[in-house]
Amino acid sequence: YNPAFYFAPDKYYGTKNKLKEFVEECHRNGIAVLLDIALNHSFGMNPQVRMYFDASAGQWGQPTSNNPWFNPIEKHPFNVGYDYNHESTYTKDFMKRILGYWVEEFHVDGYRLDLSKGFTQTYSGTNVGQWGQYDQGRVDILKEYADHLWSVDPTSFMILEHFADNSEETVLANYGMMLWGNIHEEYKEASLGYGSDFSWGLKDNRGWNDHNLISYAVSHDEERLMVENLNFGNATTGYNLK
Repeated sequence: YNPAFYFAPDKYYGTKNKLKEFVEECHRNGIAVLLDIALNHSFGMNPQVRMYFDASAGQWGQPTSNNPWFNPIEKHPFNVGYDYNHESTYTKDFMKRILGYWVEEFHVDGYRLDLSKGFTQTYSGTNVGQWGQYDQGRVDILKEYADHLWSVDPTSFMILEHFADNSEETVLANYGMMLWGNIHEEYKEASLGYGSDFSWGLKDNRGWNDHNLISYAVSHDEERLMVENLNFGNATTGYNLK
């Protein structure tokens, strides 16, 4: 979650050519390869941060007001590190290079954009509800990125971890992007044996035109359904879910 060098596979995972071989082997077996990437933020080792940085500002220092890529102060409440300004032409050009590079060079099939709701220049401070409201500027940014990706490879997947108001997600879904749909609580309720309603996991109930909803029971943030079952599962005559 600390991205800095956006065009280099980490040597921990093997060489560049071995990664290419892995992707091609997946394709030969009918498996798509998607990269989960964090383009909302970066940290102080990123040269884009370091070249325009005021170490005396705030508790940890901050990007200067003339930084071509970063906001001096983050725009939304879930930010970590330093916040990219996705309305800057410099940031847009950089992000498009990233999105095109891994598709062209490694033949990956698309991306899952972490914290895509953070691609905003609308200041919401600590107000999570305001951050999730419809944001036309954010929609325009994501459409521009998607258009660039599809100009490189029209078959590429653009998946968003977004969690904004459904009015915004509808526009993005109808444009061709796919979105995560968090119904973890509903799945958990059913798994515990108390019944539930999965209707928000269906695109028709959100007013979307296409099947671009990826609803899920667990993720890296919402997990451990079996632990919940063992501790809080329902019981009835002759059967105890625990």
